[in-house]
Amino acid sequence: MHPQAAVCFKMSARRPFLLFARAFSARVFRNVSKKEGPAIKPHKKPLLDDPRMYSADGYCIDQGASRAIRYGKCSSAQNGCGWIAAYNLLRIAGKPYPPARVRAGLAPTLWMGGRMGTRVTALWRYLHRRGVTLVSGSMSATPIAAERPGGLAFYYTGKGFHFVAYASAGRPRRYRFLNAVYGRDRLLCTPQQFRKQFFKHGVGLFFRIAEPCPPVPWNL
Repeated sequence: MHPQAAVCFKMSARRPFLLFARAFSARVFRNVSKKEGPAIKPHKKPLLDDPRMYSADGYCIDQGASRAIRYGKCSSAQNGCGWIAAYNLLRIAGKPYPPARVRAGLAPTLWMGGRMGTRVTALWRYLHRRGVTLVSGSMSATPIAAERPGGLAFYYTGKGFHFVAYASAGRPRRYRFLNAVYGRDRLLCTPQQFRKQFFKHGVGLFFRIAEPCPPVPWNL
């Protein structure tokens, strides 16, 4: 064989190996580059609250429509009854706050990323610092006076605990309960009727707005 032909033969025999080596090196380099540099995520605009969440007069009545909203590490549809009750009660008390601001104020107090929902004491403190103080007690003895426009119900549903804000309906012993039945705007009933229908095994408490606001206990 001619010497030049032999050289050409050797180079052609090595060519597949060289192509494979180049391809392998390029792939390894790409993988290393991906691991070294932080992933750049495209900017996402903040999601607006679904209009179906709110009644015509601005109260949040449908937690189920808040699936796209994050509250802690969970969807608000799963654990958002606390911030919804706080938002509604501030509105009832004449101290309205934007929904996003209420969520942001309560999110740092959540346990386990919000998987356990909103703590009663954290919600109590949050409302008090905004001028709304709650006291617990039975609603069966006397109706709420005009200067006490509403409060909160905290009760066991059979699957977990739920917060609901209620407002005076303008009639003796009748109250409007918000977000107790998702999407139902005018759930009007007496406290006894609400307890019988919604408090599973009778487990639950009513909290009413106190006038004037008592001081915050030091150990809360």
